[in-house]
Amino acid sequence: MQRIFRKADIIFLGFSCLWIFIACSIYKDSQKADRLSPPDTTIEQIFTIENSAAPFNVKVWTDKNRFQIGEPITFYLSADRDCYITLLDQGTSGTLRVLFPNPYQRDNFIHAGKTYPVPGLEAGYEIRVDGPPGIERVKVIASLNRSQLPVEISDRFYELSPRDGDRIRDLILSVKKMPDQQWTQGYLELHILAPEETETGHQRKLKPKRPDKPVDIIGTPGAIDRDD
Repeated sequence: MQRIFRKADIIFLGFSCLWIFIACSIYKDSQKADRLSPPDTTIEQIFTIENSAAPFNVKVWTDKNRFQIGEPITFYLSADRDCYITLLDQGTSGTLRVLFPNPYQRDNFIHAGKTYPVPGLEAGYEIRVDGPPGIERVKVIASLNRSQLPVEISDRFYELSPRDGDRIRDLILSVKKMPDQQWTQGYLELHILAPEETETGHQRKLKPKRPDKPVDIIGTPGAIDRDD
């Protein structure tokens, strides 16, 4: 068979090949983007969930809203009802960390009207600010009943990176399933500064330390420095 193409056919085929090339390039670029771009929008949902019908209030705060890298930091929690607390922290790296409960403070029940520090005064660990500079976001979720949030407390702080999409979605769904009359939330932003800067925060560096006095730590204490 002779292969005879008219000029129009050649032009048409040329455009067809061009469109196929463009489509393949777009597909490859999208696959590459999926591999490289973390699903930040998923974590963002945790910080946008609100309960407008909350029957009580919870508050999280620190003694200031600007910290330099390397500084120790203490969070304070208070609620006007007895409740169970989950304290979430997201650094500028995108990692979401559960600061409370944790391996050193496993009991997350607090009494109404009282202020609870995290870390506790004799909890046996400390939290220090780590870089790079940026905005640190903190959210507290308080429930009247012991919540069924899928948070695993073992011998280390529970963390979720932006690539842990399934576990993050499980956490979001667990919060959304809680009855409105059973939970509330609080929010806090912190500015984390380089030592020489005066503005702008990141994830915390959790550095266990040897307590001045012996403490009764439930569970595995983790990497607490010990004297030889």
